[in-house]
Amino acid sequence: MAAIKRLEQLGYVESRKAMAYQLENSSPLLSWKPGRSTQPDFTAIASANRRRWNGEVRETTVITATRQAIARFGGSFRKVRPQEVEHDLRVANFYLDLSPQDQSSWRIEDAIPNDQFGDKRPDAVVIRNGTPVVIEAVGRAYGSSKLQSIFQHFQNYHLELI
Repeated sequence: MAAIKRLEQLGYVESRKAMAYQLENSSPLLSWKPGRSTQPDFTAIASANRRRWNGEVRETTVITATRQAIARFGGSFRKVRPQEVEHDLRVANFYLDLSPQDQSSWRIEDAIPNDQFGDKRPDAVVIRNGTPVVIEAVGRAYGSSKLQSIFQHFQNYHLELI
């Protein structure tokens, strides 16, 4: 935490407390490759998603880059949206569990061109064996129809629902 305190003193990061469910398991709910003959069972995926959010809400520290850090090191700035903290923690935890090779090819939503995947940008993309893999974080309120909508948009790509 000394490094975080130093970055705060330099004005590069801000930290705050937030209440959120924290998922320990980073296994995808769905790993899809185009060309499969059967559609995923979205009801079963939604059920598995509900079960994994069964823990307790805990206080956690959320650390974000400041405008000053973005100006110096690059990236994009977005204010913390309290309703998206769990989503953002899910994406960050998934990233941290990736192999170094996947981490090096990782592109977060804000770094993906607006039109690369049609009218919706995924939460992230990694390149595996030269193939883009779309990463979509599944929120705790996502039901089968929301999952099916995401799938329909990205079904022509390798897709992981996390």
